[in-house]
Amino acid sequence: MGAFPDGLAREHLNFIVPNSVDQWSVFRGSIGRAMGRAEAVFAKSSSREAAEAILSQAVLLHQSGAAGPARTLYEQVLKVWPGHSDALHLLGVLSAQTQDFKQSIRLIGKAIRIRPDPSYYSNRGIAYKAVNNLPRAVESYDRAIELDPGCVQAYSNRGNALQKAYELEAGDSGSKRVRSIRTRLALSYSSRGEVLSGQNLLAEALASYDKAISLQPNFSCAWSNRGVVLMDLGRLNEALESFETALSHDSQNIEAWSNRGLALNAMRRYAQALESFEMATQLNPRYVEAWSNRGIALHYLNRMEEALASFNRAIDLDGNHAEAFCNKGITLTALNRPQEALLSYDAAIAIHPKSASAHFNKALALLVMGDFQQGWKLYEWRWRLARAHPPDVSEPLWLGAESLADCTVLLHGEQGMGDVIQMSRFAKLVADRGAQVTLQVPHPLTDLLTSSPGVSRVVPSHTLPPACDFQVPLMSLPLALRTRLDSIPAQVPYLHVAKERLALWADRLGVQTLQRVGLVWSGDPVHPNDHNRSIAFCDLIRDLPHDFSYVCLQREVRDSDLDLLLEEPRVQFFGFQIEDFSDTAALCSLMDVVVTVDTSVAHLSGALGRPTWILLPFAPDFRWLLNRDDSPWYPTARLFRQKRIGSWEEPLRKVGRELLKLKPD
Repeated sequence: MGAFPDGLAREHLNFIVPNSVDQWSVFRGSIGRAMGRAEAVFAKSSSREAAEAILSQAVLLHQSGAAGPARTLYEQVLKVWPGHSDALHLLGVLSAQTQDFKQSIRLIGKAIRIRPDPSYYSNRGIAYKAVNNLPRAVESYDRAIELDPGCVQAYSNRGNALQKAYELEAGDSGSKRVRSIRTRLALSYSSRGEVLSGQNLLAEALASYDKAISLQPNFSCAWSNRGVVLMDLGRLNEALESFETALSHDSQNIEAWSNRGLALNAMRRYAQALESFEMATQLNPRYVEAWSNRGIALHYLNRMEEALASFNRAIDLDGNHAEAFCNKGITLTALNRPQEALLSYDAAIAIHPKSASAHFNKALALLVMGDFQQGWKLYEWRWRLARAHPPDVSEPLWLGAESLADCTVLLHGEQGMGDVIQMSRFAKLVADRGAQVTLQVPHPLTDLLTSSPGVSRVVPSHTLPPACDFQVPLMSLPLALRTRLDSIPAQVPYLHVAKERLALWADRLGVQTLQRVGLVWSGDPVHPNDHNRSIAFCDLIRDLPHDFSYVCLQREVRDSDLDLLLEEPRVQFFGFQIEDFSDTAALCSLMDVVVTVDTSVAHLSGALGRPTWILLPFAPDFRWLLNRDDSPWYPTARLFRQKRIGSWEEPLRKVGRELLKLKPD
């Protein structure tokens, strides 16, 4: 039988109290019916089964505020079954609510001797607190917490009892007893914060840690745990300050060193993060999480072999550490060793079958190897990732099973602009099944994608789409349409630019006297792989031959590149004259070749059927596959791959040589 909530002191009650004659009559009727049912049950049987039925009626009366009738039924249950712990406990709760705390303590104590339930201990603590027996109250709460560490109310009530003891004795601020109570109170608030954090009640957890710190400012563990909550809230700078405060109070706090490293990793300050993890592993060479997280920092510093060694160390210490296996797989994939990565992902999944990260990263390894049949199925695990934002749609998901004849289907973008451009090709295949297709995409793409074959209507993201029969996230279309490597719909161009837009940009470019080369060397700096895919402008321009007209196709340029770009006479830069992707598409269409890193422009130029040279990092995004210089997605694309991690020298020189081959004899 379920117990009452822990917080049953008078100030916590929210019983419905009738305040009119009509309400009283309703309650009298309800009570009468409950009592009548109870009498009928006892008339038929006085068995323990009957006692359970009566107890249910008593609880209903108790919850309705009918204390007298509830007491009568509880007592009847105990006549039949004197050792019924729930009846003893609930009668004790009722006694506390009617101010008979001595009786409450006696009854709940008897229930505890029969069955030591955490809610019994917590409610007995409330009764002890009511009679100012604070040591016994705290003792009861401690026992409740020992039995159920996730009992937030027990922590809260324990804190209230300690707070009252502290207030009663606070006049003697220097006494050992007051200092002891203050320390115990700080511990109580800190423990409560841990429980609240585990239940994802982050604001409440933060308040608990702040209270603990106000009582004990040098409480290193509370500062560290407070930082974890701030990280979960996305307040990274404050989290880092909290971890560093924790370390200022205790430089041997291993968790604080490790947590500081996590914050620095999240802030992309990987070298400093590595220092933190190394401090943690020095203080405790068997600290598995620190070894695994150290590997992540090394990975992002492109020290891949060292990262693997760190993950292997974590696995040696704990062969059931799923995260270490998954992290190892990610690094193996970054080393273009996807077959080995699959073994690590499978090990992680065997340990933690519901690991979204392991399943999703396994999908990426399969896809980069060209295994679309398994890869696209596992790619659906992306919705279970912590960072995922599932679409806010109520219509049923279509993954290929149902007929689409005479149906309306919403295809909606979910990731980057390049993904939308790449997957919009599938709209025609959906329309060919008899559907009317609405495409919902980011606003900068709406004008351009009206030219997508098979699309009846384009609406911007974050607006209410029209009603539909089915919906499909664009990145789920290859799965829904059972796309294989040899069945990718790769007819280009599948996007087109309006003649007026082409004329506008032809006029802005001026008379063409040299072959035109469009350039894109950097993408969105917040992209998680930006450190691998983007190139400094100074490195790009160094190997580009003269006697070409270069055009910057980027709307935005980083501060570190801007001065040199503006000083470079060979490159035209239009900046914010490029208003949307229709403008970028017009510029791409007017180029003889587009040279780009792996950004949305690579997909745009490829979708327009333009000669597109794509500069790829050593470990490419899954869609570019491995060990080939062409793309099954874009027939006019050529791929220029790094041969060594982080080194653009060879692919850029190759681009320069290939451009020279375009010059007329």
